[in-house]
Amino acid sequence: MITHKGHAIVIGAGAAGVLAARVLSEHFKTVTVLEKDSEMGDGLTIRKGIPQGNHVHNILYQGNKILIELFPELIDSDFDRALCPTLEISKDQRMLGPFGWNPTYATGLYLRGYSRAFLDHQLQKQLMQLSNVHLLLGQEAQGLIYDPLARRVQGIRMIQRGSSPDARVTELRADLVVDTSGRSTPVLKWLNSLGISSPRITRVKMSEGYATRVYQLAENVPAWKQFAIIRIPPLRNRGGYMLAIENRKWIVTLVGGEGDYPPHDESGFLEFARSLETRDIFDLIQRGVPQGPVLVFRKMDSTCAHLDEVPDWPSGLIGLGDSICTFNPVFGQGITTAALGAKYLQQKLKKSLSGSWEVSFHHGLLSLMESPWLYSVREELPRSPVERSNFISIRLQRLTKVLRQKILKLLFQAVPHDRKLHFKLFQVQNLILPMRSLWSPWLLGRALLVTWLHRMK
Repeated sequence: MITHKGHAIVIGAGAAGVLAARVLSEHFKTVTVLEKDSEMGDGLTIRKGIPQGNHVHNILYQGNKILIELFPELIDSDFDRALCPTLEISKDQRMLGPFGWNPTYATGLYLRGYSRAFLDHQLQKQLMQLSNVHLLLGQEAQGLIYDPLARRVQGIRMIQRGSSPDARVTELRADLVVDTSGRSTPVLKWLNSLGISSPRITRVKMSEGYATRVYQLAENVPAWKQFAIIRIPPLRNRGGYMLAIENRKWIVTLVGGEGDYPPHDESGFLEFARSLETRDIFDLIQRGVPQGPVLVFRKMDSTCAHLDEVPDWPSGLIGLGDSICTFNPVFGQGITTAALGAKYLQQKLKKSLSGSWEVSFHHGLLSLMESPWLYSVREELPRSPVERSNFISIRLQRLTKVLRQKILKLLFQAVPHDRKLHFKLFQVQNLILPMRSLWSPWLLGRALLVTWLHRMK
């Protein structure tokens, strides 16, 4: 049973690690955050340990809400001094969906625009104000301290990163180890080497790629603060995103599919922007001043490790963030799902935990991930494999997938012409409501009526 008075270790100091450490600080005497990078970000550049950090990051509304709940002082004067713009959801956004422009209207819901580097720096500043949280930089986890008789993880082994092969390995004992080391986590391999079963992995291949550049706009600054041409093949094979961030800069990310990735050279980047369905992004950036090189990213697959199914999962170890579930970053769900996981951990730790609570934790966490997962892989649903073996179940699952796809298509067709439908979809996209709320007869009827009335015009 966790006493909530001992020591907790977090592997990884990304957003998931920072949020986990913040929650753990309420329940453990000491929290140690282990980070293999020797330096944290300075708010201007992203560190190597966050490979996708240079690209557009649009924190979903639910994620933003949880960040502020956990760190009430997060959105402080630093955001104002850095001139991070405030944008009103929908009103300050221009988004071209698969069947037209989303409606623009006042919602009274606000976000700030910033880069991932700036946000990470602010989160780390907030975390370091907690007296019982300690950050160890340049330390790389090498394995787990495991008691096979108790079937319990009791800490980690670590080494100074970049040290010689014969360098001394240090042991760090803990009552709980939280793995937030990301999509390349070594923890599952460590467990396998200890004779513990490997989890089932669900992987959905996403054949997309990013190219990103930051610009300063000297003139003709648009009224909107966020712009998107959403790539939805085969209707639209190229997409682009533009967001106002700190210090009057704009970050631009172009998206293409396999064989049509946006290039990393300047002329190719501009030509790709010119080829988009509208010239809005191209017209702005061709007059803008580049603030660095074009950077690319290709690891877009969605993966899920079903840790809750491992029969001999050890006590004293849990996974959070990308270590357990990764999403195609084009949907901007990563930090928000990490925040949802941290919030769920907070709720769990407030209870008296005993036995194999880690298994139930992973089960509940993956249940939370179901809606964002279904939304991010929705284009793959009709083609994804079914898991039950009897013929009736297979037919029913396939029918359900096809019906969901058709309902989503109908909703997307109606969204440009109806604010209520758009706001409902916004709530699902921003993880305020579960995806199952879209399977509503009322919504379906309204979408059919709206689409019919529009065609009659």
